[in-house]
Amino acid sequence: MTEVANIIEVNAIFKHFRTKAENISVINDVSFNVLSGESVTILGESGCGKTTLLSLIAGLDRPDQGDVIWNGLNIKCLSDNKLAIRRSKFLGFIFQDFCLINEISVLANVLLPSMLAKKDICSAKSRAHELLKSLGISSKFNSLPNLLSGGERQRVAIARAMINNPAVIVADEPTGNLDEKTGASIMKMILDLCDSDRISLVLVTHNNRFAAMTDRVYKLSDGSLARVG
Repeated sequence: MTEVANIIEVNAIFKHFRTKAENISVINDVSFNVLSGESVTILGESGCGKTTLLSLIAGLDRPDQGDVIWNGLNIKCLSDNKLAIRRSKFLGFIFQDFCLINEISVLANVLLPSMLAKKDICSAKSRAHELLKSLGISSKFNSLPNLLSGGERQRVAIARAMINNPAVIVADEPTGNLDEKTGASIMKMILDLCDSDRISLVLVTHNNRFAAMTDRVYKLSDGSLARVG
């Protein structure tokens, strides 16, 4: 598919959750876009719906109304199975709690998305070695994740997110479990890698300092999104 200027478009999406007592509105008429190669932050207090919005952008959940478009493709047209296949190639994920498998090596963790996407294993291993070297943990290929520091584990998670050369990295509080100094170093690594590979970044955080490092900043409050930087 030919790349378009807007790698992600979010058009007037709504999301509600129903309980026995009420219908809770979480995302209300949210629209924004992410340009190819651009970094965008979504700021917001805990519980404001940031992770819900990120899940909708990533196609992990579907909006009640509105459209999410990946590189010109409206994902509501895809079945769950086809959406999962497309997601594995289009997006890379970085989570706050690393989400590594402690029973397998660093290299095996990094290679998992390539295996799921049925990529050539030799090419994937070469890419993994390059990424881990660029992230300064080339000596940890055969280590188990639970033997690494928090910063090292997040570097492994970054390499895993980058392994399939995605168009977009989605990062949900990627520095939330790290001290400020380590967190700043990790943010710089993410931004530098995205910039060098022309990968777009959608960052969810409550850290204003890290938000200011990205190209555009939005704030989510009471289900509504507004640009603040």
